[in-house]
Amino acid sequence: LHAELATWMLRANVAEKAYEEEKHMRSAEQQEGQHRAAVTQGQKQQLAQLTAHTHNLLKRSQEEQGALQVRLEQIQQQLEEERQKWTARNGAQQDKLAKLTGERAAL
Repeated sequence: LHAELATWMLRANVAEKAYEEEKHMRSAEQQEGQHRAAVTQGQKQQLAQLTAHTHNLLKRSQEEQGALQVRLEQIQQQLEEERQKWTARNGAQQDKLAKLTGERAAL
């Protein structure tokens, strides 16, 4: 009876140790899972921030590109107006020169 009791006590100790080890292992797995979840959540937040920042940069870039396009068109318009003025002046000077040349030839 004493040997049987000792066997049962030994089995109980082994079972208790196995239970504690399993409990410890599950706790470690749970902590690791929580850590992974926290890391994943942090990465999701960081990705969301980067996405928002990228979107803002793209939007600002497009706005600046639009403003530059408008300014370019204004400059091109000014250049065309100046070209027309110079062409008109040059034409008037050519006409005046031709008139003077004609008058000179007549003299």
